[in-house]
Amino acid sequence: KWMTETPVDALKIVPAHIGALLDAPDAAAMLPRRALILGGDILTWRLVDRIRALGGACRIFNHYGPTETTVGACMTEVLASLRDSHAIAVPVGHALSGYRVDILNSLGQAVPDGEEGEIVITGAAVAAGYTRPETPGSERFGCTADGQRFYRTGDMGCRRVGGAVAFLGRRDDMIKIRGHRIEPGGLAELLRSCPNVRDAVVLVQRQEGREPTLLAAVAGDAAADAITSWLAQRVPAAMIPGRIVVWAALPLTTNGKIDRQALLAAAAAQPLVSSASIIPAQQGVDGRADDGRLKIMRDLWCDVLQRADVGPDDDFFALGGDSIMAIQIVGRARAAGLGLTPTQVF
Repeated sequence: KWMTETPVDALKIVPAHIGALLDAPDAAAMLPRRALILGGDILTWRLVDRIRALGGACRIFNHYGPTETTVGACMTEVLASLRDSHAIAVPVGHALSGYRVDILNSLGQAVPDGEEGEIVITGAAVAAGYTRPETPGSERFGCTADGQRFYRTGDMGCRRVGGAVAFLGRRDDMIKIRGHRIEPGGLAELLRSCPNVRDAVVLVQRQEGREPTLLAAVAGDAAADAITSWLAQRVPAAMIPGRIVVWAALPLTTNGKIDRQALLAAAAAQPLVSSASIIPAQQGVDGRADDGRLKIMRDLWCDVLQRADVGPDDDFFALGGDSIMAIQIVGRARAAGLGLTPTQVF
């Protein structure tokens, strides 16, 4: 309403924030007259299409840079010529005046165009460091041989033909699960194309002594089991999140970004499996009378597979199980007094 009454020429906003606002009536009124600048998170082509569908005449820019580099270090105008049929995200563009942006490998060497590496930003606007030297991440600051400050962002990227930088995601978020290299950002974008899903984010949950697991938080009206079935037709079992939590709307930070910590905290507050509430002891699973062995096995599967949607007729390997997990199942089952053998699992 305010922007309808007081039009603005330029607006800078986080993608997740404007994505949430696009669901409001008269969303076109929120668009500025001249320039819409998006930054602070991955800008997807799908969101660009939604904005363009509103009919606004403003130019759209993608802007990239962490706080440690005094924010913006790269920018590009979002033009159709930048679009790659295989790319989910819009490139972040070229370095702004006063900055140099390099894509380096783990040895600090530049990688060839098209190959991924860490985004490293050099320039006078790069901070000298954190106020408190013990702050985690302080080791990412440094100086070149000629005295220029640089910052290793922890973001992964590559340089496309023409020199534009493409952001690929956080280095810490890229994981391997059962041999599959998984990029949570790409999986989240796939989830956004699922029927009745408006938005999605995929987070990595890590526990000592366990393989990392995926948590998907989605905003929409789809049921978690329907989303799981939809994903199963499109990706390997290892890429299906062990938990899918459906929200009416994803929580945002005061800066308009998706509040990942709030999502993780909410998931942690809700146990993966509540044996007492899910499986009445005297009745068994799905109303089948048993002596408790079926319940024990279901609890074991849920714990090892890190998912709550386990039924009595499910296939262990179709749910993402592997040979290592099968050994864990056998060991735990025997510890619980069940004479399970590897042959029975396989």
